Amino acid sequence: MQLIALLAFLCFGCSKDPLHFKGTAHNHPYHVQIGHSLSKKEKKEIQRIIEETFLEIDTCYNHWNPNSDLSRGNQTEKVASILMLAHSFYELSEGWFNPKVGAPVKAFKQT
Repeated sequence: MQLIALLAFLCFGCSKDPLHFKGTAHNHPYHVQIGHSLSKKEKKEIQRIIEETFLEIDTCYNHWNPNSDLSRGNQTEKVASILMLAHSFYELSEGWFNPKVGAPVKAFKQT
């Protein structure tokens, strides 16, 4: 019985083409693929979530945006959490991932 359910899932689950959301944000292309069909309302909701997520990244975390919270040094909970996460990656990678090298690299490129 489980084999029949698995085969039915594989046959019917693969019969529809995946839904794609594509665009460009922060000068980089993105592609989100959903593996099942959605209503028009769900499609609009997903598009809204994608746009809001990139807007949040730009306003909070984008170091290329001089007005972002991160660039302005604003001490928000979101900025603090991303900095703690970056520090965790720094420790886990034993220093190979070092987000602090951005300023020296930028200064080097300007000389």
